[in-house]
Amino acid sequence: MRNDETILLNLSRIGDQKSGLATFSMSILECFIRESQKYLVVLTPADKFQNPLGTNNNIKVIKIPKYLSFNSHVSKFKPLFWLAYSFTFPKNQRIFSPTHHAIPFAKNQIITVHDLRPYFYPDSILQSLYFHHLLPRAIDRAKAILTVSFSTKKLIEQTYRTDPNKIFVVPNQIDVSRFKPLNQTSKNITPYLLMVGATWKHKNAHEVIENHNLWSSKYKLKIVSGKGQYRSYLEKIVQKYGLTNQVEFLDNISDTVLVSLYQSASALIYPSIMEGFGIPPLEAMACGIPVIVSNIDVFNEIYSDIPIYVSLGNKISWQKAFAELEGQDISNKIQKGLLKAQEFSQERMCKAFIDALSKIWPDIFKYEILR
Repeated sequence: MRNDETILLNLSRIGDQKSGLATFSMSILECFIRESQKYLVVLTPADKFQNPLGTNNNIKVIKIPKYLSFNSHVSKFKPLFWLAYSFTFPKNQRIFSPTHHAIPFAKNQIITVHDLRPYFYPDSILQSLYFHHLLPRAIDRAKAILTVSFSTKKLIEQTYRTDPNKIFVVPNQIDVSRFKPLNQTSKNITPYLLMVGATWKHKNAHEVIENHNLWSSKYKLKIVSGKGQYRSYLEKIVQKYGLTNQVEFLDNISDTVLVSLYQSASALIYPSIMEGFGIPPLEAMACGIPVIVSNIDVFNEIYSDIPIYVSLGNKISWQKAFAELEGQDISNKIQKGLLKAQEFSQERMCKAFIDALSKIWPDIFKYEILR
């Protein structure tokens, strides 16, 4: 079978299995398997791939070297290694990547741009160069672009002057069978606020800490984050304000612990400066707790009037948010949040993905995918 009749599913840069990219990517893989029933060639990190449907002879796995695996540590050389490695793949075969890491010079590929945060708030010079110079070229060459929200689609259109008909929205999904409310009616623990995924500066955990006088007399704060430069910065300002007994940092926690943290929290705080989607607020809603989020377009699109919104940099807005957290309407918001979380199912995501793929590659399900 010719290379242009094959599909390479590029999962090489999905990161940790618990990350949002990994969750999206593995859901896409599951959709491929269930809908096409064809052979898949899956490019994956050597130590991270797990077939979501168990043993399946329709999947061939190509494992990339460990030094190319994605993680929270910003490396100056890893993008260059990846660039060199990607030249080993045929450029005329069909390629789908659930991340923005395109195969150079490949035209018959679909890439997924989850957000443009690195364009506006890059973690490194190389990341800035990629989003300003390499990614726009990849978008121009690509067969199509997937993204996870209409707000991000609009931003891609505006930033890269991309044809909107070339961009398809496939929303994220959460598993409400795992993320669900606590069975018991009371929580016999010290009240705490929760932040999840605060590994990068755009997650804006520092603003929450800086407004400690609004919450520290009543709540503790638990921050789930990976270790790195931003985490070190947060630890320093916690020490600066004398909050070491009020703020707890957690990392490398299990899914079970994460669900438990959601279930017992007084609220999730997610005041991102910029997001492509934002999964933790949905997970929190599914667990039956209120959420406080920044008043940005994507959150208004996805969550409507369910969260408590804050205007970043506005102390009065934060004061109102914490007052609203204890207001009479909070139970109504929690109930609406439970219903909202159920909308973002695996079935909904899979349907959107298959609909998009059927428009991009109308004959995709007629080909066997090469082993």
